[in-house]
Amino acid sequence: MGNAKPILFNTNQLKNNGIEFDPSILPPNRYVYFSGFLRDIKFENVDGDAVRRNIQKMFNRAQGDGDWIWVQVKLQGGGEVYLSRNTAHRLDGRVMVVGRIREAKDTRGTIFCPSPDGKSMNKYGFAISKKSWSSDKGSSSSFFRVMASDYDWLAQKNLAGTAWFRARANYGLRVLRQVYNQKEVLDENNQ
Repeated sequence: MGNAKPILFNTNQLKNNGIEFDPSILPPNRYVYFSGFLRDIKFENVDGDAVRRNIQKMFNRAQGDGDWIWVQVKLQGGGEVYLSRNTAHRLDGRVMVVGRIREAKDTRGTIFCPSPDGKSMNKYGFAISKKSWSSDKGSSSSFFRVMASDYDWLAQKNLAGTAWFRARANYGLRVLRQVYNQKEVLDENNQ
């Protein structure tokens, strides 16, 4: 880590102000965040509107939530990225995409999802420009809200890994409460 100094929190000062702080939470200010919608993502080497239409067809065709479980989003070079699964059924294209990485840079990623007919998987490359990453509280708060919502949604699906999904949802909620003073809100109206 070189000469980097850790950020220290004065837990006594936090307690004196009525805030209980969980030291296991890595300070959100150590990251930069992306917060946008699927319609704002720049897809590579493919017609972005066609990709969005195909993804929307998959959502419309899905019986229940089965196909949506298999949607995965990855960033090259590390980091975290999530889609707001609980808003995917909307026809207005308001599927939120959030991510976090250590430093702002041009970033590439991939969305893996079932094809519109459900018989195969499609892979769509996308890019997020360096200038789209931000350290503002709005973007970071959106990240933790969508992350918590995503893991909460998965935890309710009775899948292997449910305990992990619950733990990650609770982590996101703790950050929202302790760092952003937000209540536990996981419904789609607040995405």
